[in-house]
Order: sequence, then structure tokens, then C-alpha cells
Amino acid sequence: MNTELLAEKLQNVLEEMKEISHTDYYLFLPDGVLQGGTKEELAAEITAEVCSFISSPAQRQFAYGYHFVKIMSCDRMIYILLVNAGNQDEYSNMLVQMAASQIKNIDMMANVPMDEQQYLRQILMGNLKEDELETEAEHLKLEEHPRSLFVLEFEEEKNAIAMEMLKNLFVQEREDYLIDMNACRAVLMKGSEFSKEEAARELSEMIIDNMQTEALLNVRVGISGEADSIRRLEKGYQEACMALKISRIFEPKNQIVMYGHLGIGRLIYQLPVELCQMFLREVFGEHKQIDLDEEMLVTIERLFENNLNISETARQLYVHRNTLVYRLERLEKLIGLDIRTFEDAMMFRIAMMVQAHIRNLKKKE
Repeated sequence: MNTELLAEKLQNVLEEMKEISHTDYYLFLPDGVLQGGTKEELAAEITAEVCSFISSPAQRQFAYGYHFVKIMSCDRMIYILLVNAGNQDEYSNMLVQMAASQIKNIDMMANVPMDEQQYLRQILMGNLKEDELETEAEHLKLEEHPRSLFVLEFEEEKNAIAMEMLKNLFVQEREDYLIDMNACRAVLMKGSEFSKEEAARELSEMIIDNMQTEALLNVRVGISGEADSIRRLEKGYQEACMALKISRIFEPKNQIVMYGHLGIGRLIYQLPVELCQMFLREVFGEHKQIDLDEEMLVTIERLFENNLNISETARQLYVHRNTLVYRLERLEKLIGLDIRTFEDAMMFRIAMMVQAHIRNLKKKE
């Protein structure tokens, strides 16, 4: 656990203890530096007394209405706890012991060597500093191999059977790892040979097929660019997660998403809502939001899939060519665009993506 995360957890303990006891708590490092506290300021004479207490042989003392306690681990002083209890009754002593015990336990947990899963999870989440990253990599004997990251996003909570199946099927080489991130997400790390699109898609299809048929779970796969070092794994994880997020907005039916092939969705995702609304006004006039029925949406999607080929689209939809032309003319009257032409089709496609982006932004509000 890095020092910033540890400091945050220790501060949370102090805040929780204050909420329970309505008493202020302060935590000092062995060099007299204030680590955290439930109030911003501490009187100068109290701070001076802390320095005196550190250098004294006493393990506990009471002065200025504060309990001073040295928290020890393996015969080594790790913190000095101050509790503003006001007196030395049994209740106050219990509060001091509880706080000291909590702090010691958190420090012990933070300093337990990480196993492989914990280490890789912390790397992906960006919770390790440079020196911690290198130290743990050396401890776990992780080598600097280029890797591809596959983020598996499950529609519902995965189970131990699914994880075991993934491990048995896809963790085959020394540089392969399967990391359990949370209830609905896992990360599969593979060698650099899977950074090529064809290999990456083939592996993703195998994962999706096995999860659906054997574990009865639906999963989407986000694929990062190649991570050429351990340090770049965090960026690779962010890329794959971003690919899934953008695809969820613009192509929700797409089960396999590559960060390097997000297309115009990557650009639209970064546009501010004001600019999006301005664009929709330019395209649709006052009808900023266009709501189409399912039949029309299927017709448009199939037309785009067939590169605006009217005859082929009509054949696949099992309708007469004139019926399809009538539908498209009806759409033209509604939106002012003839999507049978390339320029208007592109304009409409982009406008629909912009509209989906606006809806997503409103959901977050």
C-alpha cells in the first residue's frame, strides 16, 4: 500500500473515532511530524510536548488534557497518538486503546508483502509509487514483457467458476495473468503476440463464447494498446476501460472494443454538451431530439450496413423496394436529411452519436 493511501486510511480511522466518541485525535510520526488529525490546528505547547514525549522512555502519559501514547510494532515506535479525552477515567482509556489498536492493525496490513494479485491490481488502479512498483516487481519476480490487456466486463456478477474457467483456458504462458478487479470486472494479461488485431479479436471471441456457453454469463471485452513495460500497465487498463465506456454509449451491441479503433466516438465523447447542442440545432433545427420508432431505427441501421444500397437493404428486410423508399422519404420529411445520399447519411450518423452522448451526460447529472 502506498504512503498516500495509508495516510488516507489512517485519517479515516481518526475521523470515525471522533464521530463515535466526540473526541479529537491526532497522529504523529516518530520524527514529530503531524500525520493526521481531526482538527487542523494544535497548540504550540502540545506539539512541543509531543517532541519531549518521543525522546522520553515513557510509553504513555497524560498532559494538557491529552493522552499521549506510543504505538509500537516489533519493538519499534511507528506512531504517537494523542487523544483529547480531558481526563483519565476508564472510558477515556478504552477510547485510547481502541484507536491505538485500529491504527496498529492498519499499519500492519499496509506493510504485509503483496501477493501477485494484489500487486497487479494496485498497478492497474495506479495506487503504487515508482519505488514501490519496482520493489514489489523484484519481490514477485515479474519480468518486463510487452503485454496486451483484455478487460472483461460482465453483465452481471461473475462467480468463482467463471474465473477458474478463464484461468484454465487462457492463462497458459508465464507472462499470462488473470486479475480479479471487482464483482463484474476482470483483466486478462497476455503476451505481445495478442496486440495484433486479428489475434486479439480471435481471443476475445473465444472468451465471449466460453463464458456464454459454459458459465452462462454475457461479457464485453475492451482491448488496450500494447503495454511495453510494467509501468505502462495502468495506462493500458485505462485505455481498455475507456474503450468499453465509449462503446457502451455509441455501439452498445458491440461486444469487442479495441482502444485503437474507437473512430469518431472517441472525438464526440470529449465534446462539451454546449457544442453538441449547437451542432444538433444546425442539423435538425428546432427538433434537437429526434425519437424514431424501432422499425425506422432497424431500417436505418441495415441501410448503413449495406453502404446505402437500397435494393440489398430491402431484400434483407423482406420488404418491397418501394416500401423502403417510402420509409426513407418519410424520414427525410421528419429530419430534413436524405440519408440515401452519402453526405446526409454521414451527417445523420454523427448527429445520432452526438445525441447519444448528450443522453449519457444527462444520466450522470
